[in-house]
Amino acid sequence: MRIPATQIYAWTDSSIVLSWLFGDPNNWKVFVANRVVEITTNVSCSQWHHVQTQDNPADVGSKGMLVENLKRCELWWHGPDWLQQSKIQFTKPNIMQTEIERKNNKIQNLKITYNKNEQEKSLLKQFEEFDTLLELLRTITYCRRFLRQKTLKDRIDSKITTEELHVSMQICIKRTQEEFTEDIESLKTKKRVKKTSIIKALDPYLDEDGILKVGGRLRNSELANEVKHPIILDHASRLTYLVVAKAHLETLHGGVQLMLTYLRSKYWILRAKSLVKQCAHRTRLVL
Repeated sequence: MRIPATQIYAWTDSSIVLSWLFGDPNNWKVFVANRVVEITTNVSCSQWHHVQTQDNPADVGSKGMLVENLKRCELWWHGPDWLQQSKIQFTKPNIMQTEIERKNNKIQNLKITYNKNEQEKSLLKQFEEFDTLLELLRTITYCRRFLRQKTLKDRIDSKITTEELHVSMQICIKRTQEEFTEDIESLKTKKRVKKTSIIKALDPYLDEDGILKVGGRLRNSELANEVKHPIILDHASRLTYLVVAKAHLETLHGGVQLMLTYLRSKYWILRAKSLVKQCAHRTRLVL
């Protein structure tokens, strides 16, 4: 007896697979898109449901089991208990947005202007509430790709390179350092900042990329350049907080002094100690 296609129900324990099945195949890479079309042609996406891994008989086969144990495995022979009930309670599939969908959603919400510098500034204003530095940099990178793509057919979802993340970080730093616009202009014209500047004691200078850095007595030392000349950041910016939060994780939730030492190998943050304490306190509350 042939069962009508409309009476077939399918389950998977993969939220990502469900996202593929319920999403637009045009968003996926060719291999995934072809499989999605083939599957949904035979079994509509509305007939797919999520099953917990512990209730999935296929999990038994994929992990392997001794024959003696398999003989007594009710899940393998009969499926989960709820499948044998006269009426099955179908729960709404837990659709998880994939990386590509998140990128596309953020990109589609951008307000794009014609001036390149204004475009990049507007991106940063919209992303100030990001939770991690990597999330911010990845999004900036994808948006820059989008703004620079030559045609609509150009793909923007290829693997992000270290160089792209570096460029995105530089953009973020320059945007943050606009807090020191007066000092930057003074350095460009007079090669020094005013005596009243809050960063006067740091003997600041602009590097070849136009980034504000600490000068000082270590210029002729043999230390790494980023250690000799750390990047100056204002403590009140969102970027600075994300930098500190990242350092907190990378030092394995280290103490204040450890974090300060770690940060100063690359950044000079004004009022850093209070910001580090604040970040550590917030993390403890979350944990």
